[in-house]
Amino acid sequence: MRIFLVGVACVGKTTIGRRLAARLGYSFFDLDEEVEKFYSASIERLQKRFATREAFRKKSALVITYWAPENGSALGSQALLAAASQFLSR
Repeated sequence: MRIFLVGVACVGKTTIGRRLAARLGYSFFDLDEEVEKFYSASIERLQKRFATREAFRKKSALVITYWAPENGSALGSQALLAAASQFLSR
């Protein structure tokens, strides 16, 4: 089972996600952390590099196809929308 927490910035997705994962015995993945690892750069630096929000979202969505967690994750709503067709077609 996969659980995705979706919402706007700063609503507690990561906090709730970590607690929920611990309670259920699941692994937890935060998209921002995975994007930073994948590109070896901070989110701030990546946003500048990709210039537009749309370009940044597409690059973030690409990361989902590589790590596609078996359990839970926290995603911003736009990242999930950008990745939904790629991820669900697997």
